[in-house]
Amino acid sequence: LAFAGLIVANGLGQDSQSQSDEKVTWLKENAVEVRSIDPADHDFADLMPLVDLIGDARVVGLGEPSHGDGAHFHAKTRLIAFLHKVMGFDVLVWESGMYSCHLVEQAIREGEPVKEAWRKGVFGIWGASEQVQPLFGYIQTTRDTENPLEIAGCDSQMTGRETPEALRTHLRDFYEQAGSPEGLADEIEVFNSFFDLAKIPPLPKYTDFDFETLNAAAETIMSELRDDEGAFVKIPRRERAFFAQALSNFCAMSEMVYWMSKSQSPDAEEGDMLKYANVREPQFADTLIWLAQEHYSDRKLIVWAASSHLTYNSGNVEQQKGDDGAWEYDDMKWEPMGNRVKQALGDEFYVIDFIAYDGEIGSIAGWSRPLDAAENGTIDALCHETGSPFLFVDLRNLPKREGGAWLAERQIARPRGYGPMRANWPEVCDAFFFTDVMYPSTRVAPQEDE
Repeated sequence: LAFAGLIVANGLGQDSQSQSDEKVTWLKENAVEVRSIDPADHDFADLMPLVDLIGDARVVGLGEPSHGDGAHFHAKTRLIAFLHKVMGFDVLVWESGMYSCHLVEQAIREGEPVKEAWRKGVFGIWGASEQVQPLFGYIQTTRDTENPLEIAGCDSQMTGRETPEALRTHLRDFYEQAGSPEGLADEIEVFNSFFDLAKIPPLPKYTDFDFETLNAAAETIMSELRDDEGAFVKIPRRERAFFAQALSNFCAMSEMVYWMSKSQSPDAEEGDMLKYANVREPQFADTLIWLAQEHYSDRKLIVWAASSHLTYNSGNVEQQKGDDGAWEYDDMKWEPMGNRVKQALGDEFYVIDFIAYDGEIGSIAGWSRPLDAAENGTIDALCHETGSPFLFVDLRNLPKREGGAWLAERQIARPRGYGPMRANWPEVCDAFFFTDVMYPSTRVAPQEDE
């Protein structure tokens, strides 16, 4: 019996290895072998198959597992140059404040170098990364061309120190252009008090953030901004619409500050930070949808953000939990923005998740760790076994090819935080970009004149 059991076990092992070998062979023949992630490599012959794979998608999301993925930052930079030069994408939307990134774009248009202007609004985890500097250099080279790469943001947070005062000035200017109507005076004063609070570090007391009062004032002002016969009628519609969205984001940010501050107070309750996420993600999504469908309705957008925000159908994903490592469906009680964006944009939204086999990860935030090799049989490991240092595995089209049905079955991969996850990945994202050896994000070296 023992001998028979050994024969069966060996047979199962051989079957499993045979299946893996077949998948590896299939990936070699069907995935796009990417030659390089060098940001300076603008010979895009290896990336040309992406033109048909991405197709008519108008918003391409570039995810990342951990914010500490230096190789992926380089890969994304080369992809951005390809999408811009070859496919006509000309707006780069950061996971950073919408109004703060507006200040970045404004500063660049006024002549400030991109390598300095980012400080007005792009999160420092990217802006101060050595591996993102080639992207800033590329953006700079486009500014004096007929097709500049524009900077935008889709988060509701204020990610630059100048943002509160700039918002105050913007609102005051609009108010004065409208003739300083007395009917809006109280609402303007409410906003001024919140602009003052937004400038105070550390976090103000949550009891000072009466966000419901702010929301009521905002509704009145935003209604006038959106009314073509309202108080702000003299101001062009596009400018009014942008500022209305900026005020909506400011309200969301204020409620987020409330829940974050409360979570750190003696009155903290379990679930306070969940409420924070349940404000941030819907506003995140609504802003990106608004940018795509209204503000940049005739443009093509690239979105730089964490995979945990961009991917959709997260309820489809299982994680290993507990001492026994049992697979359980993700029970997070917040809805990532990707769900709403996918529902609104459909096939116009194409999300690329990034995976890696092994190496090291680390962020300028001060953490680093070795990246353990992916387990045998995972998509990450199968890509490694092809022998290619970089692969683009399309999940929207490849499963339809002969022999590709396995890609639509439940598979294990590590696109978020490098923890193993199991899902029908074509229901969660549209492609994997694989890097065999990961290296960390490192802080930009100071210039000699600094």
